[in-house]
Amino acid sequence: MISGIFTIAAMTAFAGISWWAYSRRNTARFEEASRLPLGEDEVIALAPSSADDHLPPCCRRSAS
Repeated sequence: MISGIFTIAAMTAFAGISWWAYSRRNTARFEEASRLPLGEDEVIALAPSSADDHLPPCCRRSAS
């Protein structure tokens, strides 16, 4: 009995998510999101002055 109710609930959830994903009002948003990996990345040219600058103070090598 409980497994049947769970199966119906899972099928309903799957149908609802599928309907939402393929609805026309989400098409533009999903098209834009699908192009994000292909877009140009902004290059940040900040070079650390030392190899240990990116580490927290507790993990840096001592100067001695």
